[in-house]
Amino acid sequence: MPNALISHVEDHILHIRINRPEAMNTFNAEVVEGFRAAWDQFNKGDDLRVAILSATGDRAFSAGVDLKSPVSVPELASILPGLGVEVKKPVIAAVSGHCLGVGLVMCLAADLRLATPSAKFGYPEPKVGITGGIASALPRYLPRAVAMEMLFTGDSMDAQRAYEVGFVNRLVEPENLMAEAQKLARRIASNAPRVVGVLKELVLMADTPTPFERAASADRLLAPLRGSADEIEGRLAFLEKRAPIFTGKL
Repeated sequence: MPNALISHVEDHILHIRINRPEAMNTFNAEVVEGFRAAWDQFNKGDDLRVAILSATGDRAFSAGVDLKSPVSVPELASILPGLGVEVKKPVIAAVSGHCLGVGLVMCLAADLRLATPSAKFGYPEPKVGITGGIASALPRYLPRAVAMEMLFTGDSMDAQRAYEVGFVNRLVEPENLMAEAQKLARRIASNAPRVVGVLKELVLMADTPTPFERAASADRLLAPLRGSADEIEGRLAFLEKRAPIFTGKL
């Protein structure tokens, strides 16, 4: 796994940490690749019950996409739980500093959120004149008017306000952030994992998908078909005026 995102396992907990403090933990291709591998490890690990998302340093959980080496919206969507990847186990985000853009969206994808008083949550895309649309799910996690103000202005919300409106579960001093996240993760991991997983799925089923989420789900189903062996065979058979021989292989 690339150094831009590192992980380790402890007590049935997968720790996933964005490790680009020099770049405000912004997302580049290495971070995307790292998340893809981390979610695969989490999903396949029968002994893994909870994941904790964090970042190196206290300046930023993530300031969004790295503008010096940007990644596309489809690439970002591919690593977001509930969009490009199914994550049926609980995820906790431990946030310190700026949490912006795709950093905020990754926090939305977590099930529980702990934050230090320095945390600031924002979606500044209106200020730069572009949006991928992913944050349209924000009203699911915040009161509608609060979410709309945040989206329309591009202004950040401080940790205290995020706690008051229910976006953050707990405010924690920086020196205690990871200890509190681990304590919460251990409490969850001590419970029946299948029951916890089913409860998460039932909660997610109650959410009405946004147009972006519907499109992402459809793309997840269609993507493996693009360039598949059967697609190539179908085109060749058409050009060669013969019956295709399909194998079902991707």
